[in-house]
Amino acid sequence: MLTPSPSRTEAAIWRLLGLPGKGGVVAALAVSPDFARDHTVCLGSSLAIHLSRDGGRTWKTAEGAYLTTPVTSVAFSPDFAHDHTIFATALGQGLWRSSDGGKTWDFLMETTANAVTVSPGFARAPVLLLATDFGIFRSENGGQNWQEANRGLADRAAQVVALSPAFPTDGIAFAIAADLLHRSDDGGRTWHVPEGEGLAGHVPVVIALSPDFTQDRTLFAGTEDAGLFRSADGGRTWQAVGPENLTGVNSLNVSSAEDLVLVAGTAEGSIWRSANGGDTWQEVVTGLSSVLALAGSGEVLFAGTYGEGVFRSPDGGFSWATANDGFAARGFVSLAVSSNVLADGTLFMAGPEEGIYRSRDGGNTWESVGLAEAGINWLTVSPAFSRDRSLLAAGRGGLFRSRDGGDSWESLAIAGPVQRVAFSPAVASGVQLLAASGPNLFHSTDGGDTWDALRVPWAGDEVAAIAFSPNYARDGTLLAVTGVTSGDTGYDVAAVWRSFDGGRSWQRVVRQNVAARWLTLALPPDYDATAGPHRAYIGWGNQVLRPILTGPKHWTAGMLGPANLTVLSLALSPTFSRDRTIYAATNQGIYRSTNEGLTWQPWSEGLGNVPTVVVAACTDERGAANQRVYTLALGGAVWCWEG
Repeated sequence: MLTPSPSRTEAAIWRLLGLPGKGGVVAALAVSPDFARDHTVCLGSSLAIHLSRDGGRTWKTAEGAYLTTPVTSVAFSPDFAHDHTIFATALGQGLWRSSDGGKTWDFLMETTANAVTVSPGFARAPVLLLATDFGIFRSENGGQNWQEANRGLADRAAQVVALSPAFPTDGIAFAIAADLLHRSDDGGRTWHVPEGEGLAGHVPVVIALSPDFTQDRTLFAGTEDAGLFRSADGGRTWQAVGPENLTGVNSLNVSSAEDLVLVAGTAEGSIWRSANGGDTWQEVVTGLSSVLALAGSGEVLFAGTYGEGVFRSPDGGFSWATANDGFAARGFVSLAVSSNVLADGTLFMAGPEEGIYRSRDGGNTWESVGLAEAGINWLTVSPAFSRDRSLLAAGRGGLFRSRDGGDSWESLAIAGPVQRVAFSPAVASGVQLLAASGPNLFHSTDGGDTWDALRVPWAGDEVAAIAFSPNYARDGTLLAVTGVTSGDTGYDVAAVWRSFDGGRSWQRVVRQNVAARWLTLALPPDYDATAGPHRAYIGWGNQVLRPILTGPKHWTAGMLGPANLTVLSLALSPTFSRDRTIYAATNQGIYRSTNEGLTWQPWSEGLGNVPTVVVAACTDERGAANQRVYTLALGGAVWCWEG
């Protein structure tokens, strides 16, 4: 049950810290047709849809437009100044539409969509063409209804569609399907492969038409293997243009001045410019990651890259600079906080493609500290970090240990990917570790130098979460959450297991059917298996499972929010014994319970409805009353609440 949101005086006011996650993959870019007046730019990243209202200088993620697959295209309505409409496609998720300038988005069509194209006459006849893995679909009512338009396509796998500027009258469209260029002369209803010479045998990946196509019949095709080609007769014949080292062209932007100004981006990370329609060229940028998208209006151009975010040119493509202010779309998935963060300011974050980053000033600035190739997806710091400087990192490359605060790393001897690792809470009598690799559980009594495989009763189930009892030195208790998976949908069945003897034997506490991609576990700081009550909190789907205090075998679930809400991380207040507070990071911001998980409230003022991946709560080592809560938002932004 949801209770009303807290009053403003009780609500969390979150503060954005540094952005180690600036940049990311940008595969889609579009500029408002009224850019000179509204300065609006839209881009699609590997995580979400992002907007700029100041000509691409700063960015904000569109609320509610976080997607689970990369955005592949964005397109403005030509009448955007009046209808405020933008379309976007996401790989494997289909077509989305915003009717309020990008503030909110509605799902229109589920399919493996690769690109959407809007008719230049959309205001009068709202025609859309959608390129999908199942061919081309055509809508005549702005995306409400669709018809297949695959007659004549060599293959149903369509990647790109481009329209003539006079499409409402001449009906000319071009598409790439089955590595072939196709043309339509009837508004995209039927297609044929032009029989002319020049392009045969090459693989086109991008098409761009001259703004004066109706007069000059000129269009360009960038190819995967042979550079750039130009046609001056509407696609019937082609000739290669550009120097030999202009290869791997996968993004194009064409504008019309006295002559055609053409900007091309390559897979090798260079940007080229031609001021005469491709006759001569200048290489203006080198050394970028792959250039995936280009868009512009007048002299202002934008380039989307693989990993480095977006670049902006104010002078028609001659000079370029990064423009990632406010844009974070990198794959950070783990956050770890020093046990004495209020004093030493040390935090760590990691991602499978990012490696590990460290902050020593409370999260305001960050530096890379290695393991970029290790596929790290989990971090944890020693409870005595301020003294021993130890932390552990786990991922597809195995398990790694640092004893100098992240300055250097060593590999620990566990074969295969490791998804979770935990420190014992008391380290005075020797550091004990627990590590999960698939269904296997390993235990170390010497800080990770040697390991023993524990015998476990959950044969084949994946270990999703592990924890030492906070009073492990007294009660010898370990907990594990396991899940049964099927396909890519996540966990179908979850179970909680408990050991009272350091992992030598296990009891199943609860087993439940679930439909969740993530399972997470949190124990209160006063958990003690010898004294009880045996509180433990398990997050799955939109629920947090907790034991009923009348007995450890009786559990109940508290629902946080709507069915599409997902709990990704749980953290208990360090002063839980007094305030009974639990924090949950979800795909819809932070939620908080102040009654041990019985009821939950949104707790995201200042943060907004931003998906959060990890939440961590701490006080200083003396247990002072002041408390901080940190959260890692999807894309790499770190936020903090202090109270």
